[in-house]
Amino acid sequence: MSMIEQVDTRFTVSDCLKRPLFEGARILAGHSGLQRQVRWVHVLEIMDGSSYVHGEELVLMTGVGVGERRQLSVSYIAQLVESNVSALCIEMVHHYVNLSDSVKSYADSCHFPIILFEKPVSFIDITQDIHTFLIHRHHDQLVALEKISSQFLNLTLQQRGLAKILTLLEHELQTTVWLKDYLQGTPLIHAKEPEKPEACNSYAITVLDVHVGDLFVMENDFFSEFHRLIIDRAITAIAQELLRRFSLEERRFRSSQKWMHDLATSKSGNLPREVEIKAQGDTPLFWCAFQSDTPHLYDLNTTSDSLFLSFFQKLKKLQFMLGQNGIQSWITTYRHQWMLLGIDLMNTPTSYMNRLEEVWTQMTKNHSTWQMGVSRTFTSLKDAHLYWKQAELALSIQAIPSHTIEGKQIQRKELIHYDQLGPWQLYGQVEPTILKQYYKDQLNPLLTYDQKHGTDLRHTLDLYLETEQNKQATAKKLFIHRQTLYYRLNKINRLLGTDWESANRLLALKQALSIFHFIQLRQGEDEQ
Repeated sequence: MSMIEQVDTRFTVSDCLKRPLFEGARILAGHSGLQRQVRWVHVLEIMDGSSYVHGEELVLMTGVGVGERRQLSVSYIAQLVESNVSALCIEMVHHYVNLSDSVKSYADSCHFPIILFEKPVSFIDITQDIHTFLIHRHHDQLVALEKISSQFLNLTLQQRGLAKILTLLEHELQTTVWLKDYLQGTPLIHAKEPEKPEACNSYAITVLDVHVGDLFVMENDFFSEFHRLIIDRAITAIAQELLRRFSLEERRFRSSQKWMHDLATSKSGNLPREVEIKAQGDTPLFWCAFQSDTPHLYDLNTTSDSLFLSFFQKLKKLQFMLGQNGIQSWITTYRHQWMLLGIDLMNTPTSYMNRLEEVWTQMTKNHSTWQMGVSRTFTSLKDAHLYWKQAELALSIQAIPSHTIEGKQIQRKELIHYDQLGPWQLYGQVEPTILKQYYKDQLNPLLTYDQKHGTDLRHTLDLYLETEQNKQATAKKLFIHRQTLYYRLNKINRLLGTDWESANRLLALKQALSIFHFIQLRQGEDEQ
């Protein structure tokens, strides 16, 4: 038997009729409303009933205030119904009250019980009897509530405590409950979800002022305040369990920082046994470097718990979605970015990139500023530091070149793979100062002229080389007349020298333009 059944949480009109003082009472109307809850007893003789009741009272009257006509009006019953009074009891001994058929009919339609005492009764005795019972029952409920609270809290100390809390809550409420646990990255369904979950009541679960879950309860018309107090105690226990889990995950997160940093910097360190086992053989591994919309989270020592918890939910969701696609992952911070080590457990012909892109697309629907760089796969942990540099380089490019790199039809992407960089892979291995000097040696007269006169001859040269020096196609792309293009080409000829269209010089110019765009698109780099 549940605790709720033991303390008899609902006291109804039907229960009142079973009390000894109600022996001989007769139900005149509203038989279908006997399950209305009674929270208090109120003696009310005036006809302005709605001003003196608060709801769920059992109203007692003798009819002394009805007036000379001795007629109880429909409007008076309507006031009591609208005020959520539980029932009306009338003593017909000292004053006769006429109850018309219309009053009875209205009470029946509203499921509002009208009870008659045809023998003398003491309203004081009735009030004292029911109030004493209600007070004792309230005390029993408090004792039961304390016992249930202790049971919930004890379950947080056990394995699978969360599931056990939900099981106990189901037993006490005698209904279906389930939890959406946002710390795990996806809803954790404890029970079979009803066909119409929107018909259920939801209760938010917060930890450190962060919304970390929702408890759903299939409630019915017989749910009382005591039921909701039990739900409140369960929510407290669930929040404590989720906070405990978060603390464990945070410690695991911090412990990952050391060995992942060692891998990325070719230092020797102690790897978790799980990583060593799963990285054996030909199992592909890969690095991801990504940046979020909350860059100040990278320093875990200065980040508040609530802020980190809020972002931690997103990281867990990312890991869960990757896991569903056969990719186990570990995440931590590295300098001013996040690092992710992935192991493709499926290792199927379906490229890990296809699955990774699908997950990242889902993640960035609500986080459009998130960006990720992905390395090639590797199988030896000794080479991990080389592939981490690939992921970092891919992330450092805010946009990737199209299939014609020299054309620089730049396409923004949230996820960039190292292989998509083309010749830019090579540029990433060269000191930026050397690259800048190279393109300045080739393009400086052009860039200086553009800066001084507000022109864009560099862009004209870009498109001219992209179209294989086709003047008509270049003019069309620039939306200018051919004569205007001839004028610009003559200007370029004077600035770069007459040999700029020789094979060797063209190759050097194409390379310089490619490097110019590479430098321009590196995060944190200047255009020049």
